[in-house]
Amino acid sequence: MIIWLTGLPCSGKTTLARRLVELYGGELLDGDELRAGPFKTGFSLEERRQHLLRMGYIAELLDKYTNVYCSFVSPYETTRNELPIDVLIYVKASVECCAARDVKGMWAKAKAGEIKGFTGYDAPYELPVRPDIVVDTENYSIENCVYMIRDVIQAHMLFCNSRQ
Repeated sequence: MIIWLTGLPCSGKTTLARRLVELYGGELLDGDELRAGPFKTGFSLEERRQHLLRMGYIAELLDKYTNVYCSFVSPYETTRNELPIDVLIYVKASVECCAARDVKGMWAKAKAGEIKGFTGYDAPYELPVRPDIVVDTENYSIENCVYMIRDVIQAHMLFCNSRQ
């Protein structure tokens, strides 16, 4: 199963995905890690789209063996609709909350004009139209959000199994 976490930078996507992997197993594909490693790419609309399509393909390959948790900003609805997502999780947190959590200093750099096209600051983030769940990391603990996600994943698995 491919579980895709989308939301603003610093909303808690990776933290949630790591915790889910710790508790339930699976593999994590994380946008920051992959962009820093072998998949360096730009941030134009098309470059973002191509990067996410590549990550979706990798997720499909891994999905044959285990659950795959994909933690990517994924700012555009049209691109998300092209991805092989089984469960879409919108990780909700306000811009102010995300900027306050700014562990890598990215929001501060965007505000200072050092980064152009930063999602949520001077580049758009389109809210998912039909996420399977919205978890509000600003108002709920990571553990509460993890359990809400677990319940949605289990319900999805039961539904898929009942259709076979």
